[in-house]
Amino acid sequence: LPLDVQPYFISWMKYDPKVEIAKLHGPALLLQGRFDLQVSELDATLLSEGKPDAKLVFVDDMGHMLRKVVAKTSAAQQASYTEPLPLHPAAVDALSEFLRGLTKK
Repeated sequence: LPLDVQPYFISWMKYDPKVEIAKLHGPALLLQGRFDLQVSELDATLLSEGKPDAKLVFVDDMGHMLRKVVAKTSAAQQASYTEPLPLHPAAVDALSEFLRGLTKK
């Protein structure tokens, strides 16, 4: 970890995401890729426990950048971080459905 980013990481370590999301007054969508190398499925599930009315969606072949990836390895996901690839179709569908639901209320 580069020294110049350590203060940033230290500053957010004191926060519990489950507690912070519970403070949110309004709808929430938690969109989790099953091939995400940075945030685990367990993390997403625990986060959803902090806001039980949030919509939690898992996408099988999606990585951290909300793009389609072919494997759960950093080498296989490199393009999803560096290339201008489209969002995963399932992510677009979930976002669209969530936003449509907001306009109906």
